[in-house]
Amino acid sequence: VIRRQQHNNDTKNAKAQMVLTLPKIQPCGPLISNTIEPRILLMGETASPQPDQVGMEYAERSMWSVLSMIVGLSVSNKDFDSYQTLKEATLSRGIAIWDVLSNVIHDTARRNRKSKKKIGEEKPNRLMTFVEKYPSTLAFCFIGVKARKTFGKHFGVSDTDSKLTISSSRSSIRLIVLPSSSKSNKLLLEEKAAKWGNVMEEFFLD
Repeated sequence: VIRRQQHNNDTKNAKAQMVLTLPKIQPCGPLISNTIEPRILLMGETASPQPDQVGMEYAERSMWSVLSMIVGLSVSNKDFDSYQTLKEATLSRGIAIWDVLSNVIHDTARRNRKSKKKIGEEKPNRLMTFVEKYPSTLAFCFIGVKARKTFGKHFGVSDTDSKLTISSSRSSIRLIVLPSSSKSNKLLLEEKAAKWGNVMEEFFLD
């Protein structure tokens, strides 16, 4: 029994040491068109890690399968050239991409659902600074309920609020929850695209 307890303690200590020694991963910043002012800020909950290849920021996201249907492009987000085409088509509609939190989930934690936790204290991105810099922003669109709840927790907005008032000098920002793009959401891809499109097209640039 003593040996078994010692083994369990050693295992716990090893796991704790692994968490403490995980390398710090830098998050991606906001993805914005160089020529088009954003009208929608599309957000997940936690941040994407900086990719090994410049230009492939956010490429691992499941949202691209939905966005590709909305912009009418049957291209892959895995190939560099195809991803640039898809990304530009999306951003040119006035969509910017970021996340509620700057925390990146480490791959080790991502593979193990039981330990799928943000590394360290939750740190919200500077979304109000984003809006101040890009006053053209009309809506925050959250990919899934979890992203919306996390936003509300850090920015003092209730789950039932549909608008966010930044200041009296400008109109409020719509707060919209989109169906999750994850495969765990059992909606068909076409249904997800239809629901996203019906909401977002109101804000698209012609």
